[in-house]
Amino acid sequence: MKMTKTFKISIKQLLLCFLFSVFLQTTSKAQEYPFSPFSLADLSNFKNPSANWQIASDVYADRNQKDMMKASAGTGILVNLPSEQAKNDIFTAWEHGDIEMELEFMMPKGSNSGIYFQSRYELQLLDSWGKKNPKAGDCGGIYERWDESKPEGQKGYQGYPPRMNASKAAGLWQTLRIEFQAPRFDASGKKIENAKFIKVMHNGMLIHENVELSGVTRGAVSEQETAFAPLRIQGDHGAVAFRNIRYKRFDKQPLKLENISYQCYKGSFSEIPKFDTLKPVKQGKTDVMSSELVCSDNDFALRFTGEITIPETGNYYFTLYQGGSSHLLLDGKVVIKANKFDNWFNEYRTEIINLDAGKHTFEIAYKKNNSWFPTALGLSVEGNGIHRHDLHALGSIPFLGGEGAIYLNPEQKPRLLRSFMEFKGEMRTHVISVGEISKVNYALDMSQGALLQVWRGDFLDVTGMWQDRGGSQLASPVGNPTSLSSAPVLMLLNDANASWTSKYVESDGFKAKGYDIDEYGRPLFKYLYKEMQVEDRVLPEEDGKILGRELSISSSQSPTNLYAKIAEGKEIDLLADGSYSIDGKQYYIQIADIGKSKAMIRQSGNKKELLVNVAFEANKAKIKYSIVW
Repeated sequence: MKMTKTFKISIKQLLLCFLFSVFLQTTSKAQEYPFSPFSLADLSNFKNPSANWQIASDVYADRNQKDMMKASAGTGILVNLPSEQAKNDIFTAWEHGDIEMELEFMMPKGSNSGIYFQSRYELQLLDSWGKKNPKAGDCGGIYERWDESKPEGQKGYQGYPPRMNASKAAGLWQTLRIEFQAPRFDASGKKIENAKFIKVMHNGMLIHENVELSGVTRGAVSEQETAFAPLRIQGDHGAVAFRNIRYKRFDKQPLKLENISYQCYKGSFSEIPKFDTLKPVKQGKTDVMSSELVCSDNDFALRFTGEITIPETGNYYFTLYQGGSSHLLLDGKVVIKANKFDNWFNEYRTEIINLDAGKHTFEIAYKKNNSWFPTALGLSVEGNGIHRHDLHALGSIPFLGGEGAIYLNPEQKPRLLRSFMEFKGEMRTHVISVGEISKVNYALDMSQGALLQVWRGDFLDVTGMWQDRGGSQLASPVGNPTSLSSAPVLMLLNDANASWTSKYVESDGFKAKGYDIDEYGRPLFKYLYKEMQVEDRVLPEEDGKILGRELSISSSQSPTNLYAKIAEGKEIDLLADGSYSIDGKQYYIQIADIGKSKAMIRQSGNKKELLVNVAFEANKAKIKYSIVW
């Protein structure tokens, strides 16, 4: 059959989009200049800390008790426990301008705190778990500015709520990653650029991007803005704990390529050529390196030479990437070698290069022989007080994306979708995902009866299923999922210490029997295991904040050695309120109704497992528990 021209073009475009998506995914993984750890062995990194601040080894906050937080002696965690006698903010001993920061924090029920960048711009911390319409004063919000001269009700202005409420329940560890840009000033001290929150990620979800601040937020130490000031954490409102604080401070101006010359040569080159034997067909001076200066769409070599000024001796991370093949020379020495073949599959190369302060010569050479790849050339640098930035023109790497992501969300009732799903690096082929109107969602592997993951927010990214031909059949959570377990839900064990198989096989006697849909649009999953009938239901609880799971089992044999796996993780602890914290307080399990069945925590290799030994009464058993995150 003769293929039409239109079909040929669509296939080529499809491949280009696929290749470029790989390109984008790969470049995003380029090696980064490392974060500096913030030592929490003591309080020496802070200026004159008051008695409400201490260093601990562990903290516990009962999610059901307001303002309740306890600390255990040791190191590694910064804790604020305010009292009437001491409730002061804390300031770092160092100052910052532009900064990237990662940290984990924990708050008890009802608590309130905040992180003030440069002691002036507050990113709010609050127990906002489950709030449906967060405001600027909720967790992750950029707090409002304040003008006391305005009428009541109008004093607060220019606050920015998070795009979504990504908060976890009180007493759980949460993550933040913040990129902050300090205000800019000219030589006379006049502000010429506002401060910005470039990006804020809360529990893996993007909640702010490129938010410009016209001035300081309420509670700032001063209305006067500055290029450098300490980081400040609020200590007068409520208890809060921090750990795993890491940062990059950027106090130097970006680098740039200078005195740039370029030459372009036509020809099909098997490797980067020796340019002194060739005659260019195009050459000149340029202000910025760009692949748009090529002399042909394909079969060419392009060379840039010039200088780069290094402000301070130290290590610099240079990343070179291209559609084709390229290399980087500094002071005549190859520091990033050319890739052997034109490709997009290993196109980025990062090298850590120690450079002395002063001027250095550079050469960037680039060749391309494969017409399937678009012309693309880029160089970025980071390190030694310099923020990661590009040294090439904006158009030097073209964007060839497709139609964009396709999201699926429930509308008037829960939404169900069967798909493939990647989970912990393994492809799961029998997954059904359920999205609730309350925006609590889950994915279950019907071939194992395994509740894989739960997440809050938008439901599924179905681009892999619904765009073009849907070749991958992959769906993935839009929000940041909390991973549970991929192991079979039920197992007959010879004894309580017998190992739990990672996956049912045909001889295990497990068979999925489909599911029924109730009047609310929710599924009731049915399984057969060793001639036992199992019904599995997952429902939203606590006004849609959490998910509850109920396993109903009937068996004429009523075995005494049947176990249900409820959770697994590196750490599992039974808490004072009767719930279990999983994986170092990443989520809770609350076991509600198990009759005469018994819950147990056991060690299994390098992890712990929370199991329930199922007890039957009148040939029936029921296990009910809740997942809180």
